[in-house]
Amino acid sequence: MEMHLTSARGWRVEHDGELRILGACAWVTRAGDAEDHVMAPGAVLPVRRGQWLTLEPWRPGQVVRARLLPRGTRPQWLRRAGRAVLAAVAGGLATGLLVLARRAASIARRAQGPICTGESMASSGALK
Repeated sequence: MEMHLTSARGWRVEHDGELRILGACAWVTRAGDAEDHVMAPGAVLPVRRGQWLTLEPWRPGQVVRARLLPRGTRPQWLRRAGRAVLAAVAGGLATGLLVLARRAASIARRAQGPICTGESMASSGALK
């Protein structure tokens, strides 16, 4: 639900979620909350079902845009961005593990040194 307000408006929240402020600064009062909230554009305030909210512009003459989002809903661009970040992290992790594996193999080869046939314990028959 999106609102455009030029004066104070109160309403009861229908479901748990978050109030996101867009546009101008807003003054938000939640029933049962000891403090009022002055929220800048982009700010988010968690809200609970059944809670009474009063929202108004911080300065007279401004238009506050506010969006009430149910819990668990995120804008599409944010979901896509989250997936892209996870893919980048997974790709970076895979590359990092591959580099570590190659480095470990190189160190192991140097530690063993050149082994000629017949010099290893396995080829001498010591290991059975």
